[in-house]
This record gives sequence, structure tokens and C-alpha cells, in this order.
Amino acid sequence: MQRRKRCFEKFAQETQTQIKYATDVELFLNPPVADIYISGSDQVWNPVAMHEDLFLAYAPKGSKKISYAASMGCEKIPDANKNHFYEMVSEYSAISVREDTIIDIISPNVEVCVHHNIDPVFLKSHAEWQVLEKKYDKLKYEEFIFVYAIEWNLDYNDRLTKLKEEMGLPVVSVNIGNIKNVRADQVIYDASPNEFLYLLNRARCVVATSFHAIAMSIIYNKPFLALAGLDKPTRIQSIARHFDIDVENGLRYGEAEFAKINKIIEADCVVAHKYLKSAIEL
Repeated sequence: MQRRKRCFEKFAQETQTQIKYATDVELFLNPPVADIYISGSDQVWNPVAMHEDLFLAYAPKGSKKISYAASMGCEKIPDANKNHFYEMVSEYSAISVREDTIIDIISPNVEVCVHHNIDPVFLKSHAEWQVLEKKYDKLKYEEFIFVYAIEWNLDYNDRLTKLKEEMGLPVVSVNIGNIKNVRADQVIYDASPNEFLYLLNRARCVVATSFHAIAMSIIYNKPFLALAGLDKPTRIQSIARHFDIDVENGLRYGEAEFAKINKIIEADCVVAHKYLKSAIEL
């Protein structure tokens, strides 16, 4: 896990321009200077564990703040947090959310229109993501089923074993945290983000409980088995509805289904760019 942490830091340094702050206080006292502040994607607007920096509360007063595909990760705002939540969201001049169910929750409480947009990972093509890939040298198999688990119900092992028997392939699992109950032939804890892309791209099939592993499987047109997470399944349910994927039955998708999905992504990107251009130029 320490190796993985170092890999993540190295990847971030190589792919991002960063300004690092030791504490939230330091960030709020000396925020980065920008024309526009944008936040979005995974649970930046989590209403249970609220982080003011993810609501861009550190931006100087009067700054332009917009969201793109902001996620709550759940569908209920605790009563104790509602006022503060809407106070911070109301400071945005343009709002875009990722889960379709969030629109009806937020819209009655803000003055601007709430847009629904696809997660930002879809704004890069398969070819653009592939450039970032890095070979994982400790991979034991040339052909395999790839599992990415951020949580794991023991019942999922039965479905995984059945899939393994059907395909006649070993299972390679990249686990986050301390998950040890995935029934895999090789378990990997130290993969970097670019090694994750390499593993996913070379797998014959992907099994995932993670929103972004499902999203990347769709981008890579990789056959996958989507298992709704035990905690906060809203994000997986939302992407399933958007692409008409039957998460409950764990259907695997092939060429015909991906052709349809790819057209949806193309249309989504047009809508996304239109929203971003409009929001930035407001």
C-alpha cells in the first residue's frame, strides 16, 4: 500500500500541474488565483461528510464557481447539513451534476438551472487514455479476468467463480484498502493509475464494484460484469440507467451493445462541451 501511494504521487506529478497545501487553513488563507474555479465528479458534494474545499469555499469572494458532473454519492441530505449544503451550492454560477437523481433534489433549492452531464473520464477517448498506460511488470498471466473491488460482498465470489469457469481464465484482482475476500488467482495492491489502465485494457473481461472501473470498461469497450456496490450504489445505478445497462443481472456487453453505447458517449460529449463553454463564458 505504501508502494501504491508512491505510485499515485508520481503519476499525479507527471500528469498534473499541482499546488500543494499542508492544511485546509493554509488553502483558505492563500487560495490559488484563477479566473474560474471548477469542481466535479466523485462525491465532491457528499452531504454527509462535507468538505468545504470540495465546494470551492476557499475561492475569493465574488469568484466565478461552476461545477461539472458533481456527485453527491447518495440521495439524501441530512437535515442538520441542508442549510449549509445549499448555502455553498448556491454560490455556483452554473451547476452540472453526474447522477440523474440529484437534479430533483437540488433544483428546487437553487436559482440556476441544474444540468446533467456525463463523468469527465468520458471526455477523453480510448486512444487518449491508452497513451497513459504503463506495463505492470508483476502480472502473472497473459489472458485473465480483471477484478477491481472497492468493496466486496462474499456472494459475489459465486458469480465470479461461475464467470471464471465459463471463460476458462484466471482472475487478477486489484484491490483498494484491505479487501482480502475476492476469490482471485493474483491479488494486486500496488498498481498505479496508469498500471490500472494497462491491466484493464489487457483483460478479456472486467468485474467491478467501482463506478470508475465500470466507466473505464465502457470507454475501452471491454466486456464487463457490473456489480452494484454495497455502499452508495446510486452512482452505479445512474450510469446503468444512462447506458441502459442491467446492473442487477450483471449482463456482459459485447460489440453490438458497445456500438450503441459509443454513440451515446459521442452525444454526451457534445452536450458536455456545450455546457462547459456556456458556463465558462457566463
